[in-house]
Amino acid sequence: LMRAGYSEREILCDPFCGSGTFLIEAAGMASQTPAGYFRKKWGFFHLPSFNSSEWQEFKSYWDHKKRPIESQKIIGADSDSQAIRNCREHLQKTGFEKEVLLLNSPIAKLSVPRSPTLVVSDPPFGKRMHASTQVYQEFGQFLRSRCPAAPWAY
Repeated sequence: LMRAGYSEREILCDPFCGSGTFLIEAAGMASQTPAGYFRKKWGFFHLPSFNSSEWQEFKSYWDHKKRPIESQKIIGADSDSQAIRNCREHLQKTGFEKEVLLLNSPIAKLSVPRSPTLVVSDPPFGKRMHASTQVYQEFGQFLRSRCPAAPWAY
């Protein structure tokens, strides 16, 4: 996402979101939530020099730096309803379930409420791809017709 130039100003869409990796990463970046923030245990907790009060002070600092995410600026979709359920579960564990819009839709019928300015995805391939290469043609059509705000080079 950093290489793609993602920032909280973008309207990000992952039309093949699967378990939600890109969505959660984008929500973390947009809200200034540091990587690993949701971990409950760290190896350094067991170091002799570990200071619990310093850790709590550090954690409190990052708690106060977090920003709210504008609703529907991060959009995920997948045609697989089980993938959407898994993604929703992962979003709930991170607290981003209300900010990230999830749609259970194949790419050919995907209609997003806001025109994406950045589309990122790991589209299906190999065994994950139960259909023909038509899904890639439909993906191209989605990009051309539903993402006019994105700077495409055709």
